[in-house]
Amino acid sequence: MHADGRTDQAARQVFALLRIGFTVAPILFGVSAWLAGIVVNLLTNDPPTYYDIALRDVGLLLGALALTRLAWALSAADRSRASVPVPAPAASATRV
Repeated sequence: MHADGRTDQAARQVFALLRIGFTVAPILFGVSAWLAGIVVNLLTNDPPTYYDIALRDVGLLLGALALTRLAWALSAADRSRASVPVPAPAASATRV
């Protein structure tokens, strides 16, 4: 810790900002876009070194896209099922 503590306070503020950013960005921009950005970064940053990690992240990206498509399909099915009117039960002919 420095004598005045300003460096530690600035470091904590930067950490909190990054933590919020890394939590909110995938929610706002989608996990697929996030993973695509990571893959591009790995392929362009020192090219032959990180190909194995980029390939792993491509697999994660494909999985994320498949789960997104599945969620959309199930959501559409739920919406179409909700728009179908449910018939009212038939009135009983016999009264007690």
